[in-house]
Amino acid sequence: MFLRPEYRGIGLMDKLIEAVREAAKKEDAVDIRLYVHNKNERAIKAYRKSGFLDSDYHIMTMPI
Repeated sequence: MFLRPEYRGIGLMDKLIEAVREAAKKEDAVDIRLYVHNKNERAIKAYRKSGFLDSDYHIMTMPI
């Protein structure tokens, strides 16, 4: 998720996450996952504030 700077801090993130949560519930999802760069502290802080928890999973990639 990305919010342009002029739309940050007014509750739009919470509304976006709630809409995704409601859609996931309707589909009987177990959880909601997202990927965030481990150095993107601003995003990590925002996601934690919104209720996301740190995961034990480690994402690995292979360049092609």
